[in-house]
Amino acid sequence: MKLSIITVTWNSQEQIREQLRSVQAGCRDVFYEHIIVDNGSTDGTVETVQKEFPELLILENPANGFARANNMGLKKSSGEYLLFLNPDMRVAPGSLDTIIKWMDEHNDVGIASVKLVDEQGKWNED
Repeated sequence: MKLSIITVTWNSQEQIREQLRSVQAGCRDVFYEHIIVDNGSTDGTVETVQKEFPELLILENPANGFARANNMGLKKSSGEYLLFLNPDMRVAPGSLDTIIKWMDEHNDVGIASVKLVDEQGKWNED
């Protein structure tokens, strides 16, 4: 497994579909797993993911904590690389292929961040 993506959700039904589709488009060549850790959503987030993306692993965090949920996903992950991706984030088509290729070519690098832009493509400085 090359890449493990961990997304922590809480009442993210309105955002999760678009995020998951963007990940599929972002990983055209990279073998990846996407782990969803839900923090007790009541809006149908879990049911939406189960119905539309049945191949994904969904974990339920009974304690409802962001750090704990990320750690739960980490323990289940098997990727060489990790990406913690919030449900409101989107990745550009092919972008995860690009960053994984770059990481593979730079063995002296242990962590990388990507440029965050808003919906208009402007640099997000916040």
